Amino acid sequence: MGLILSLSFFQLIDSFYSDVQYADQGHLDDTFIYILLVPVIIAALLFQAFVILPFWKRISNDGELFGLRLIPIVSLLCILSALFFALVIWTPKFGIINFIESFLITFTFFIVYWAGNLLSLRLLDNINGSV
Repeated sequence: MGLILSLSFFQLIDSFYSDVQYADQGHLDDTFIYILLVPVIIAALLFQAFVILPFWKRISNDGELFGLRLIPIVSLLCILSALFFALVIWTPKFGIINFIESFLITFTFFIVYWAGNLLSLRLLDNINGSV
């Protein structure tokens, strides 16, 4: 669920940039971006299977699902990931505003991703617990 939400957010941001900021350049071909996303999607699914699910089982067994353990860890993970990716895609010649914009976009991307994942896992736990 988080992957679907974050890819939807990516499409929204891509539409904004191609429609608003680069409107005079015509339609940009997004084929390369979608080909590039295939390994990202595979890596995200593997990460969820081998890291997120064991982590989720440990937290849900302790009973503190959305307690102080989960929110700070996910928040810190989102901030650090957003900083890393913003630094990778940042072009210094466009200034610090470009860096801040890149950070905010990637931070929102990660927040949407993790919120979708964690809320889906919470929903699945509630469904499994009531059956």
